[in-house]
Amino acid sequence: MSDITAMGDAGKAMPVPRGRYSDTETYDYLDFVYCGDASYIAKKLTTGNPPAEDNEYWQLFARGGTLTENSDVSDTTVTFEMAENRANIFSKESLRTIAGKISKMYSDLKAVAFSGRYVELEGRVTVTNNDLATIPGTAWDAVRGAQIRKDLDKLYSDLYTFESANLLKGVCDTTNESLTNFGKCYKCGNFVIVKAYFASMYFTSNATMFVVPEGFRPKTIVEGIIHCKRLTGGQEVNTNICIVSASGNISQQFNNDGTSTIWHGDFFALYKL
Repeated sequence: MSDITAMGDAGKAMPVPRGRYSDTETYDYLDFVYCGDASYIAKKLTTGNPPAEDNEYWQLFARGGTLTENSDVSDTTVTFEMAENRANIFSKESLRTIAGKISKMYSDLKAVAFSGRYVELEGRVTVTNNDLATIPGTAWDAVRGAQIRKDLDKLYSDLYTFESANLLKGVCDTTNESLTNFGKCYKCGNFVIVKAYFASMYFTSNATMFVVPEGFRPKTIVEGIIHCKRLTGGQEVNTNICIVSASGNISQQFNNDGTSTIWHGDFFALYKL
């Protein structure tokens, strides 16, 4: 039997299925094509003339109906090509067009859209627990917020929690019954204030004036300020250096002209444990 598509007009007695319309194909009389949501039959030989309702080359044969809420399309198949660009879908578009748009959207999704894993997100913020990080785009881990809150609560508590203790006497104390040597230290959090008054002391080089009790002592040597005056002769030293050692000894750096001279004055130091 000869090819039915090669038959002349006189030999054609019924439509010849040619599939979906293509601008590059040549169609003859009674060739049957699909285009959009309709089917058309060629009226005469034509190439590159898209089907349209009752135009010179094509006769509308059937058009698809409108889907309703009761339409059953569960077994309907759709032939489509992926759209070139992402675009929204609109009412009254063909299933072929809608499927092409959805396919484009789906193909453009990154791996994170399917895994949900933050590490696969492009351009993600770098998370760190380093409090000193200065790199733009870096963020603290959530656990740092809890730690900061804990630190602030402790600081607040420390500000309202004071401890105090008397200084212990050093080797500089005299036995003068009419004068008193007294010192006290105060602790607030990690900070310590030491203040002492002395009215009966003899100074020798680096001799211990007072001793700071345990729990208030610095980790390393710190410097304090001393102001004192000789009880006999009136020699006055407005500012001089005293040191507080890690063992708690408070000693002066002022050397007088004798070891038996009595002095009076005060001492102050502030340091962090």
